[in-house]
Amino acid sequence: MPIRDTIGQTILELSRQDKRIVVLTADLAGSLRVDSFQKTYPDRFFDAGVAEQNMAGVAAGLALYGKTPFILSFAVFNPGLNLSMIRTIAYSNLNVKIVGGHAGLSNAGDGATHQALEDIAIMRSLPNMTVLSPADDAQARWAIKQAVKINGPVYIRSTRLDTPTLKHAQEFKLGQPEPVDAKSKIQNNKIEVLIFSTGPIINTAIQVAKTLNQQKIATRAINLHTLKPINTDAIKQLITQTQKLVVTIEDHQIAAGLGGLVAEISAEITTSRAPLLRIGVKDSFGQSARSAEKLYEAYGLDQASIVKQILEVYSNASS
Repeated sequence: MPIRDTIGQTILELSRQDKRIVVLTADLAGSLRVDSFQKTYPDRFFDAGVAEQNMAGVAAGLALYGKTPFILSFAVFNPGLNLSMIRTIAYSNLNVKIVGGHAGLSNAGDGATHQALEDIAIMRSLPNMTVLSPADDAQARWAIKQAVKINGPVYIRSTRLDTPTLKHAQEFKLGQPEPVDAKSKIQNNKIEVLIFSTGPIINTAIQVAKTLNQQKIATRAINLHTLKPINTDAIKQLITQTQKLVVTIEDHQIAAGLGGLVAEISAEITTSRAPLLRIGVKDSFGQSARSAEKLYEAYGLDQASIVKQILEVYSNASS
């Protein structure tokens, strides 16, 4: 199920018990899957039109009066267009929940102008901001429930593609890394290749880990569904256990996104550590394509390209 569908359903479900929840969109109720909320609670739904800045400003006022507003638009506009207002929301630590939809290259048909590849970098730099990047429908449901519990601003990254549900081995915990590799046979925590990923592209990371394990390269895949706050001690422990190579895979710019986050944490480790390979969009904008799969191939984010990149660096690290 697409993450955006689960987000819309969960907001509606929670709203039946929590009368504080209100929803604001920028003329995108259908695309962001909150049209059912609009029909069910018309008095708690506000369409700001194509005015994302005004939408954030109204949400700030509603939060000041005890409401729990969700503001939804494409991530390229929310937070891309209304950053100044969101920064003020963060500065005032207001209880506004920000959903950035159609993020990454998944929004293939709309092209570069509608493909947010820098939203994680923007949002994790803001004080008081919680940043969640669910990998599937189960984590999307958890993310919305978690956002309602948190008294402060929260950003939830969403994509438009149909996303498989992962087999989760543990309960989701805010800030805690989640191992998602398929029972890789790693003896005594001797990890050769460690892969961090976030969002739906974790499915590709899992397949990459399987391929490497089949080649007798002990590989572990880790899902970071929370990008802020993050358990830095847990990340450092995983990195120090890794012997050959640490990899980040993201549907986002490698600058200041997941790759930047892991690089920052890795740089604080004083003992010897494995080199870091950041895989993602490399300082370029997106483009139009018939499918997201075509774009992932073009930007080296398909399974075969990622395996090739890892093996090249792994070979050098092993020589």
